[in-house]
Amino acid sequence: MAMSACHSERQRFELASVDKDTVIHVQSNKDNTTTMILKITGFVDDTCQLQGFAKFPGGDIDTTLKLDFYGKIFDLRYDSYKAKRGHLVVETFVP
Repeated sequence: MAMSACHSERQRFELASVDKDTVIHVQSNKDNTTTMILKITGFVDDTCQLQGFAKFPGGDIDTTLKLDFYGKIFDLRYDSYKAKRGHLVVETFVP
């Protein structure tokens, strides 16, 4: 599954089917970007991960990550791993 949003510097993506791997297409109109801030909130019944490095155990999730981001398009990969039920919201911000 793939999701994308308009070219706003703040974007919000809802993952209602946490049991499916998803690619989130994040876009920015800014030149010379270096950073993307992700706020991830929600609940999953078991382990899932974002981008292969942010692994979340089952339970409530409320965390903020800061990533290097160079360019205007970034594909953020969500891997359901063991998660079968839940709901996640991923909010992105390019300062």
